[in-house]
This record gives sequence, C-alpha cells and structure tokens, in this order.
Amino acid sequence: MDDSPEYIKQCEKAEEIQKRHFITAGDWYYPKNCLDKYEKYYIVAHDFDKGWSFEENGDAGNCMRPRVCDDDQLFGAWWQDNQVWLPRQDQLQEMSGYTWVEFDTLCLATAGRYGLSAILTSLETKEQAGIIVVMLEKHGKVWDGEQWQT
Repeated sequence: MDDSPEYIKQCEKAEEIQKRHFITAGDWYYPKNCLDKYEKYYIVAHDFDKGWSFEENGDAGNCMRPRVCDDDQLFGAWWQDNQVWLPRQDQLQEMSGYTWVEFDTLCLATAGRYGLSAILTSLETKEQAGIIVVMLEKHGKVWDGEQWQT
C-alpha cells in the first residue's frame, strides 16, 4: 500500500474521489494535517453490534493499536472530515470502470497517450499511476505535481 507523501497529496487533492467514498472494511486512511508521518489507519471491519473497528499505526514500527467506535454517524462524519482515503489498486481499478487488463494497460500507456511522461516516469507505485488514470479518465484532470488541473 502506497503511503508516500506524494500519493497522500494526490489523494487529498482528489476531491471528486474523496467525496464519493464511503468507509469500507479494508480501507486505508491518513489523518489530515498529521505531523507524525507514520500515523495511518486501516479499517478492519464494521460490526453492527460493536461499531467500526480500526487499527492505528502510530510510530515507525508496526505497533497496531485496535480502536472501536460504536456511533456510526459520529464516526462517519468525523472520519470523512479528518482523514484522507488512500485507495488501493483494486479500488482504483473498480473506480475506473475498466477490466484489470484494460486498467493495467492504461496505467502503462498514459505517459505516451497524454504526454505526461515527466510525471509518470517519476511515479513509484501503481497506486500513483492508477489515481492519475482515474482522475484523467473520469474527471478530466491531470496531476501537475501539486494539484489536479483541468
């Protein structure tokens, strides 16, 4: 899972994606305005009797501390306002509407097709390529290194 500063910035600025997503088991999030670069959250599951459970990775190690919130509305509203959703590869592919083969091909071909070679050659992960494909194909926006531009 890409939790690099570049991917977090791409995700945070992708308002079209952030606004439409509902919390789902298996999601990864990063706290907005977080000073601890290692702090991120993984949504483990939702149990209607116990509420949302999630794990917090709060340091450079793998210290995972389970948390539970039993108020769906409070949790959902707070979470959406204070966290950046980091889509996984499979979630990006699903958002694109393409098959895996088509999505992978687009991720590889985007540089030549749209003249984004300078940006795409600096990409380190498929998540970074995937979010560029989704934002371009679905929302007509291109990443300039700081913002999504039309």
